[in-house]
Amino acid sequence: MSIKELAKKMTAAEVDNYAVDRFAELMKAKLAKKRAQGYGGWVDSTPQHLSKLLIEHIEKGDPVDIGNFSAFLSCLDAPIISNNAENYYEAYVMECPVCYSTLRLPAEIKPDGTVDCSLGNRFCLRCKTVLHMNYRKDINMVVADSVKETNKN
Repeated sequence: MSIKELAKKMTAAEVDNYAVDRFAELMKAKLAKKRAQGYGGWVDSTPQHLSKLLIEHIEKGDPVDIGNFSAFLSCLDAPIISNNAENYYEAYVMECPVCYSTLRLPAEIKPDGTVDCSLGNRFCLRCKTVLHMNYRKDINMVVADSVKETNKN
């Protein structure tokens, strides 16, 4: 039965969940196949390297590969970094001041040698806290300037 036929018998949420579940199964199968071929180590890769691989795989046209590289970047809390972003380097890493989970912020080296971390509010996925990020030149690092707890329901 095609997805169009199935969709006629499902709610919109069921169709969405079906698509995500099916895609996750395909992603897991592809990852298992690649691990058996000796591939792995995305956790230790830089967002720039993973972005490069994702962009290369877009040209190949396999949505499962694109999904896997997107998942890796998402787990690293990193954006897709364009090949044109010459000054990008590995994401700035810090701990959430509430739950101490690792936060990665995209960072850029400016021509004067300072670091621009695309600051603003960040959201910790683990503890659901909104963090206002601020680059402190005096200590040369990014800090959570103020912490706003969100509704944890």
